[in-house]
Amino acid sequence: MLAELKTIEAKLRQIQTELQRTASPPQIIQPQKLQIESKMPRTWTKKQRIRLAVEKKVLDSRASQFGFHEPKLPTETYVAGRIETSDGHKYELKALLGPKFPDKMPHLLLTLPDKAAKYGGGLIVNEGISHRFHSRGKGPGGLLEICHCEESSWDPSRNILSVLIKGAIWCEAHCRHLKTGKSIADYCDKLKDQVPDLNNF
Repeated sequence: MLAELKTIEAKLRQIQTELQRTASPPQIIQPQKLQIESKMPRTWTKKQRIRLAVEKKVLDSRASQFGFHEPKLPTETYVAGRIETSDGHKYELKALLGPKFPDKMPHLLLTLPDKAAKYGGGLIVNEGISHRFHSRGKGPGGLLEICHCEESSWDPSRNILSVLIKGAIWCEAHCRHLKTGKSIADYCDKLKDQVPDLNNF
């Protein structure tokens, strides 16, 4: 019986040694990771670079307070700047373009204030996707994402300026919401025809 146990123990040790020897090292995961990462474009295409140059020219002439950041890295490129509303409140917006811009809709984030308040208390970011607040809930980095367009209705012919104008309208509507409690959506509808460009902010 003792001899049998010793034989079983020896076999178990042998199996354990074999398992340890043949166990897949963590590096085996890397080729899959590299394959996923390689699907993300590392540089803008020629067509995209031309488009971004046009976008920059438009912003320089009509919204010079906004500038491009990390323009050579498609996964990092964004446009950001500050808006001052009609009653003097300051907001900062950030449009994350994404590597598939302009075919895919950019994310519009509110970076200042980073916690947009609701009338009566609470935070808009906690409302999730909300027509009343024209919000899409938490965006990248946990920041409030402003709904400037339905994803399904995004048209690549829309430019970054039009996205930022929607953001400027949202900021103005948010200020009014904080005073009256009326929905941001109501104010956005009233203001959308009154803001031709960002020079008013």
